[in-house]
Amino acid sequence: MFRINKIAVLGSGIMGSGIACHLAGCGFEVLLLDLPSQGQHRNEVTQKALDKCLISKPTPIYNKKSIDRIQIGNFDDDLDKIQTCD
Repeated sequence: MFRINKIAVLGSGIMGSGIACHLAGCGFEVLLLDLPSQGQHRNEVTQKALDKCLISKPTPIYNKKSIDRIQIGNFDDDLDKIQTCD
């Protein structure tokens, strides 16, 4: 029997970051990817989208400990990590 443990969400906009939060709240490990930022912090686009999602009311993440299940990245540097997803 195939069991899903880790899910990739491509795009961290309102919908993508919300989906990532819901999946993490359900117990899944999540890889959240978006476009790379210019400059030193390459995951800034993804991080800002996730931060914005977490302060929204109502927040799509009900247990703050679930945030630890979300790994962020960008398409240029982290696309190969999709291989670790189900």
